[in-house]
Amino acid sequence: MKKNILIALFVFAFYSLNAQIDSIPLGSNSGAGGFVSASNTYGPMMTLTTSPEWNRHAYIYPSSIYTGLPLGSTINAISFPRGTQSFTFGSLAGTVSFKIYMKNTTATDFGAANLDWTAESASATLVYNGNSSDIISIVGGSYGLKRFPLSTNFVYAGGNIEFLFEYTQSSATTGEVVWGYDKTTNVAAYAANQAKYIFGTGSTPTSTTLSNSASQHPSMILYFNGTSCTGVPTAGTVPFVLDACQGSYTALNVTGYSSDLGIKLLWQQSASASGPWTTVVGGSPDSMSTYLTGNLYTTTYYRVKSTCINSMDSAFTNVDTIKITHQPSTLKMVMGFNTNSPLIECLTQDQVRDTSILATPAAPSVVVAPSMGNPTLTPSATINPQEGDRLVSFNSFTCDPYDAIRLKMPELTTKGISGVDMYYWYYQMNGAKASSDNIAIQYSLDNKTWVTVPASTTNITNKSLDSTHNGWQKVFLTLPAAVANKDSIWIGLLMTSGNGYNILIDNVNIGATGTLPVKYLDIKASRSGSFNKIFWTTYQEQNNNYFEIERSANGEDFVSIGKQNTLAINGNSDLAINYSFTDNNPLDGNNYYRIKQTDKNGNIYYSEVVVVSSVKIKTLAIANVYPNPSVNGTLNISVFSPESTQLTTTITDVMGKVIKQINSPVIMGDNELGLNISGLQKGSYIIRTSTGQNISNAMMFEKR
Repeated sequence: MKKNILIALFVFAFYSLNAQIDSIPLGSNSGAGGFVSASNTYGPMMTLTTSPEWNRHAYIYPSSIYTGLPLGSTINAISFPRGTQSFTFGSLAGTVSFKIYMKNTTATDFGAANLDWTAESASATLVYNGNSSDIISIVGGSYGLKRFPLSTNFVYAGGNIEFLFEYTQSSATTGEVVWGYDKTTNVAAYAANQAKYIFGTGSTPTSTTLSNSASQHPSMILYFNGTSCTGVPTAGTVPFVLDACQGSYTALNVTGYSSDLGIKLLWQQSASASGPWTTVVGGSPDSMSTYLTGNLYTTTYYRVKSTCINSMDSAFTNVDTIKITHQPSTLKMVMGFNTNSPLIECLTQDQVRDTSILATPAAPSVVVAPSMGNPTLTPSATINPQEGDRLVSFNSFTCDPYDAIRLKMPELTTKGISGVDMYYWYYQMNGAKASSDNIAIQYSLDNKTWVTVPASTTNITNKSLDSTHNGWQKVFLTLPAAVANKDSIWIGLLMTSGNGYNILIDNVNIGATGTLPVKYLDIKASRSGSFNKIFWTTYQEQNNNYFEIERSANGEDFVSIGKQNTLAINGNSDLAINYSFTDNNPLDGNNYYRIKQTDKNGNIYYSEVVVVSSVKIKTLAIANVYPNPSVNGTLNISVFSPESTQLTTTITDVMGKVIKQINSPVIMGDNELGLNISGLQKGSYIIRTSTGQNISNAMMFEKR
């Protein structure tokens, strides 16, 4: 009886955590905003990196931008999208306070006069009053949706919603904490006098008078409870096709679904329009809007599964396709920034601060303007490159010293490439000469953290190159070994201004200097019971001899734990070949693995390093249940047993009632058991295993 109660509590907790709380975005781009502010002027928390700061915002959100919010809905949480375009990616520190007030209102704006904070907040409901411990942990040092559970629920009574935000910080932040906001041009319903604002330095607000502000509405998503569901829900509709650049992130949204309480939404993704389907990677898989924060690499298909947890009936939306405009390009690549270049639409930029030069730089003021004509009037037949259609303007004579901008190339892959070199052309048109007007080459393995290539900085106002410094100049360099043999790599040109200038960039050429004898398609390692398994696939081998599997406890000091000869005939193959190795005695803690490849000439090359965090399993445990859901009446479970014994597998319903028990002999170590569940009714079940002395963990599966 006690066991049944525990199982029932487990199931209740499972559904409590996963029961759908509906959500709705305010404004554009599914709540992700129309733009990411580079200086954090418009977000709910305006941070300051130089001193203590306080600010108060007031906004009216017209009802026309959230027509799907049912009357009487109870709003219980708010999410704000934190952006990635930051000079120094910042975190909050010290004593921090953040308050959110909400108010139902029929007013369409605040009017032209100043707004009194004291009177306005007194007539609103304080729904969030956070202190340092929860705000700092919520915001953190990462991007994506930041969810603030409300301490006081707010009931939507119809009409417009007014939001008041108050933020204070006792000391300077470590960097800009950047939030998304909605461009007024993207949301036509936003009007004049719908935003008021006041700020000051110090950790305590000293003014209650809010004046008209150019601040634009913060992007956000509201979470609310609906009514109880019954029967088969309406799945709704997702966009049919979205285009995205590789290495980017985006937001997805579903509309027209059943918004009852008890509706569970689950975003799913697949490499094919026909499946198989898995839970979406990144973002919020169980929300109406999912914010895909992971880099997008390939064309992917998405859909939403809508389930009523009372009846367990489900429905599916149409399939949404995210088409990657450009896949990672295999070198060689040439980027000519002409108007007909197909790659220009995926060229992106960061406004950055060169903190290596100046510890506390001023905010940059730079723009990028494409598609300009020949600035020199030199005949195009004799000029090289092709008139440079990418203009970087540092607002001559007015920009702050050490302003910088990074132009980022589309994602590349250097897999199987042993070396990379590049060249680019630049043309300085005009601007004040400054010793710090420079171009440096950088690379990144994640499109977020950038490394400057040593000796790659070029001073673009060097008089010896051209007395008027307005002729085309070519810069050639070899990139470091860290760039070679990577699944994904981004190359960027970091341009720093000392006193303002205008410059053209064109014909960036990135090419391979050599290829590796073995090209790896995939290298993985995973724990399987008490063992670790290493898998690698080659998709090309040239003159290969053998592989050694090496292991390390710290990721630095490797020793060989096995050897495997090539499966390629005479060491040469243009077909994919799969290899595997089992580490029967892994170390406690982290195990780092790499493949050491040796060719017939004795040359040695190393794969990437993969890690398995493995504490040896010493108790009875279920590692996996598959296929889940089961549609053909069969179910497999992966079980680790610390001894050879007789194992009892118990299947219960969600209330803890025993439905089926199966006895099976198992050996010490890993076991794969096949079960016949064709007699089970459609629904959700819990499975666990036991011996005379031990009980394993429980896992849930679905029978269809």
